[in-house]
Amino acid sequence: LGVQTVLPGQRAVLCNMILLDGGHPMLKELVTARLGPENAELRATDKVDVTIVDFDGVTYCARGEGDALTIFFAMHGFDEIRPHGVEAYLQGVYSDGATVTVSVAPTSLDGATFNLSLTVDLARDHGEGGDAFASKVSELKRNVLAGPFHEFFDAAREKRVAGGTL
Repeated sequence: LGVQTVLPGQRAVLCNMILLDGGHPMLKELVTARLGPENAELRATDKVDVTIVDFDGVTYCARGEGDALTIFFAMHGFDEIRPHGVEAYLQGVYSDGATVTVSVAPTSLDGATFNLSLTVDLARDHGEGGDAFASKVSELKRNVLAGPFHEFFDAAREKRVAGGTL
């Protein structure tokens, strides 16, 4: 993606940019296309086996058959940030007991190791909230990275840190 800037008296300059969004558009599209009772026939006839590699090396592997879709997630540095609130934050954002299950455990698929997985029940009717639900699923990397920040800000709010007080 480029942006062309022309200044008076100068020639055109092409500037390359990376546009960062909170969610991954391919994940959102995948969930949206299969979500809800209206897509039951598609889910019944079409298996999902998709691997997506983000610009920064984060890897998603989406696998699904029927009403369940599992999204596996791998990121360099995950083991370093995991003890700092990642799992608790993901459970708070995603786990509702009925629609999404979070598992923060290493899983090997086709020779690759994934750090965590989300299993989504696609059959549930989200009504007008379907787009918001798909967006939330697509924001997996954002929410993984948000966990340590939430832990730190909670500690700061409570004036506590591992070695003493703030």
